[in-house]
Amino acid sequence: MGRPSTIKRLPPQVRERLNDWIRDESVTQSEAAALVNKLLAELYPGHPPVSRKAVNRYDLSMREAGEKIRQAREISELWIAKLGSQPGGQTGHLVTEMIRTMVYEIMLELHRQELAPESMPGMIASLKSLALTAARVERASEISVKRERQIREEERKRASEEAGRAASGQGLSAATVDAIQRRILGVGE
Repeated sequence: MGRPSTIKRLPPQVRERLNDWIRDESVTQSEAAALVNKLLAELYPGHPPVSRKAVNRYDLSMREAGEKIRQAREISELWIAKLGSQPGGQTGHLVTEMIRTMVYEIMLELHRQELAPESMPGMIASLKSLALTAARVERASEISVKRERQIREEERKRASEEAGRAASGQGLSAATVDAIQRRILGVGE
């Protein structure tokens, strides 16, 4: 694997300032490179300067990463909006598929040597955390669906009992009340 770019070799506080300048639409890439080099000269004399081309490549890679994140968020929002009202299992399948896709993309980046092997422990820890969170979300969704069913069943039984009392009070026989509860209200089946 080749050397890290001059941008990746910048001290963290200088790289943070570069990120600020790149996000600022009023600062050109040439100006950002000049500002970084001025900051390096002040804070880290002797540190190699960065070129405008290095800033350009870094800016492009950050914009591409930002675009991928934006697209992923949009897709997630669409799926969550679509699946949010459906039973919990669908959302869990979606999250599982997203994790699989992320693992595949990380493996591709590692294979293409676009990802530093030393960053793998952090990536693995992040994926494990994401998988654990997904499992917890799925479990919470299952509990919620189960509780909703239980509440509906309790309400149906309560309505049936109330209808039975009302029907008995109107002179209907116990057999007729029982038939109504079974057929119409679905209780006692």
